[in-house]
Amino acid sequence: MAAATRNLTIEQGATFRDLFTWKTGTPAVAVNLTGYTARMMLKASPVKAASQIVGVTKANPGVVTTKGPHGLTTDKSVVLPGVGGMVELTARYTITVITPTTFSIGVDTTLYTTYTSGGSVAFASLTSTLGNDGQIILGGAAGTVETYIKDSVTDVLSGGGSYDLELITPTPVFDVKRLTQGVFSAPPNTTR
Repeated sequence: MAAATRNLTIEQGATFRDLFTWKTGTPAVAVNLTGYTARMMLKASPVKAASQIVGVTKANPGVVTTKGPHGLTTDKSVVLPGVGGMVELTARYTITVITPTTFSIGVDTTLYTTYTSGGSVAFASLTSTLGNDGQIILGGAAGTVETYIKDSVTDVLSGGGSYDLELITPTPVFDVKRLTQGVFSAPPNTTR
């Protein structure tokens, strides 16, 4: 059975909740999810193209300069793929905006390799599973799947992206079943 396509609207900076029931057969009967676990991946679209990196300082904290206005706000989480030279820039960074074309990444880069060229700014991929950032609550015999994602996680989304939600069967098999997939839109938060 192929994954169902469900397109979602996840409002930036707001708590996200979604509830549905997985049913199969004719007539449709709820699937017993007792013992299953779940995981969901949100992959945000990149920040706008103007956010090509043109420099990274060796400083405490390191400062990134972009070719054009990056459009970010303080406390966003980003990754910096494709950076030349400064190979140590491999983490997810919570940024502090300095100017429309600069932001600090909150880490000491003084001992990093010197930046040479390239790179871009992208929102970090987000995984929401059982934990502090969100929950996926499975309803056992009722077959319900409830997704909850905290506002601090949705706040880093901008524009939209893609997602999938997978269920893992209980022992001894541990099969992974992609239940739903699709795109999400993330209308901007204008109150913060």
